Amino acid sequence: MASLSSLRSRRASDRQAQVSQQYVAFRLRAAWFVLPVTAIYRVLPLENKILPKVTFEGKSIPIVDAGRLLFGKEPVKPAAPLVLGGSAVAEQPSLFVIQSGDGVMASLPSNSQPGLLRLSQDKLMTLPPQLAQRWQVDFMAGMIQPTAERPALFAIDPDRFVAIANGLNPHSSGL
Repeated sequence: MASLSSLRSRRASDRQAQVSQQYVAFRLRAAWFVLPVTAIYRVLPLENKILPKVTFEGKSIPIVDAGRLLFGKEPVKPAAPLVLGGSAVAEQPSLFVIQSGDGVMASLPSNSQPGLLRLSQDKLMTLPPQLAQRWQVDFMAGMIQPTAERPALFAIDPDRFVAIANGLNPHSSGL
């Protein structure tokens, strides 16, 4: 019986290693980013370069141009295409309304429509030191290395992003 329990233990650990989560992928300037799908309240298409005023239940929702925070005033450069399910994610600009676990909201303009993908949690790693030093923002959760099928993906922590957008401390116990 020892061999049977050992086999069960290995199968259980294999399943845990393969735990995946669904993400929404989008482009900010020259790179691709992801947010957990559970953090996306709404995605609005942007028809022109003017950002709309977003309100929810009478409250204004802050808009944070994370692309500008991360890349400065550099012009938008072409990014490697992200192909999901056999189709490239469209370059149509969008506005993501993100909701934290506490229900607080902020919005984020992107250079593409959203794309859905499932990623294994064990693939998420810390940002390389040169990127962490260059970007110096507190809302990055890490990155997922590029593969032959897709470019690198940079993960945004929705709770920290929303806290910063609303002028809150992202490290307080409330978020």
